[in-house]
Amino acid sequence: MTDATSNQSLSHNYVILSDLHLSEGVDPDAHQYFRNEDFLFDQEFSNFVDYLLRSPHELPWHLIFNGDLFDFLQVTTTQDAPAEFLDPKNVKYGLDCGEQESVFKLRCIFRGHPVFFAALARFCEFFPVTLVSGNHDIELFYPAVRKEFLCLLQKASGSSSMAAFRNVHFEDWLFYRRDLLLILHGHMFDPLNCFMFPLEPRLPVNNTIPAAQQDHIDLPWGSIFVRYFFNRLEEEYPFSDNIRPTTHFPKWLIRKRPLLALRFLLRDGRELIAKLRTVSRSLPPLAYSSRGQSHDERLQELSARLSEEAGCDTDLISLKLRQTAALGEVSVLRKPYGRMGWFLRFARLGYPAALLLLLASLFISAIVLAVSPLIFLLAAGVLLWMLTHRKAEVTPADRCRAAATKIQKIWRVRFVAMGHSHYADAQLLNSGAFYFNTGTWTRLFEYPPVSILPEENELVFLKIMCERGAPSAQLLKWIDGDGPRPVKLFQPTRKTYA
Repeated sequence: MTDATSNQSLSHNYVILSDLHLSEGVDPDAHQYFRNEDFLFDQEFSNFVDYLLRSPHELPWHLIFNGDLFDFLQVTTTQDAPAEFLDPKNVKYGLDCGEQESVFKLRCIFRGHPVFFAALARFCEFFPVTLVSGNHDIELFYPAVRKEFLCLLQKASGSSSMAAFRNVHFEDWLFYRRDLLLILHGHMFDPLNCFMFPLEPRLPVNNTIPAAQQDHIDLPWGSIFVRYFFNRLEEEYPFSDNIRPTTHFPKWLIRKRPLLALRFLLRDGRELIAKLRTVSRSLPPLAYSSRGQSHDERLQELSARLSEEAGCDTDLISLKLRQTAALGEVSVLRKPYGRMGWFLRFARLGYPAALLLLLASLFISAIVLAVSPLIFLLAAGVLLWMLTHRKAEVTPADRCRAAATKIQKIWRVRFVAMGHSHYADAQLLNSGAFYFNTGTWTRLFEYPPVSILPEENELVFLKIMCERGAPSAQLLKWIDGDGPRPVKLFQPTRKTYA
């Protein structure tokens, strides 16, 4: 890593947040939160913005939202939606994820979060803001959604001019400042939430996809579960999608609310299994070829822009981007493996066959228990041993932390920042650089509890100050009424990251 830091890097002080997950917010008529809402900190964010505006500094601020600022999939209302979108499935599960559908959802988010948008508009009047896309707000890919976001900021400000919002920028993949900083959300390292291409998230071109949906988002496994599973469950149990690790939620549901789990299986399981069966089907070899070409074109455009901003060779930046893309995981929908792979194969049987297999398993278990309790207990013991002695799960937090080292070697920056996992993290890498994860601005619940201080993952931000030519970074937690303080972190377990 070079000792010098480019002039471009030293032009601002950076404040980085991630994973706010704004959805429908507060019903303006009932003055109550919608049950799918995860972001309850509008006033706290407004106070945070005022703190930044009042803080003395030598350099201007640059506020960066590192993915999942919005949660488009958790906007399920269809009231006042255009009639052409209101087919039975969309009425039940919320609108699909096309460009105009996402514009409608963004308006719903704005209506439910007036305090947040007003605060962000105040900040934009003085300082630049960048939105890096995550897996829950990948819809920012669409030009119409970006345009609508700027219009909503203008509306929130009460201004008649768009001039104040020319400093709002969008990044589909990553944010880079030469020698200093690389920011990316981190979902590309999660096989449950990654997309086929970092810069092209739309569905493959396929004759089996209706023409009206050809440009819709190609939802990964995790997003499908949000739309067909979590959104429905949150009608009875809000924050169910905030349980971490996410893969443990089905276990929690079966153990704590077995009747609710059974009711979901019988009521909504058909749609979930049908959707998984559809999206995991085998595709023609060239189905993604046109999307791959679009990704390559956008990558070249990004390379040219980053190289111009950083003052370095375009081919070198292009190589770094391709090396970074190669670090990404393959979606579990395209390469089934592990427990989720078995569930996917189970879903491919179709709902009737899967339900019949489940009932047959329960029936056979009951017969074995009645005929020979000893054999039943022996089989149950073997199954329990297998479950308790399986290989330790690799969580998104582990994957992001491990990827940070490889990313730093590619880009040679002082700081690497990610989000996605909802777990705050700060690690000194062997290269002498630092990795940070900015946690979340939602509530976090764990099953089983694993964090010593789980509340330390909430309302977290990374502040990078470039005062007097010596960059320094702090991972901080916002305490409303008191201001920021350092996040309390414990050393990781025996895992090492070379």
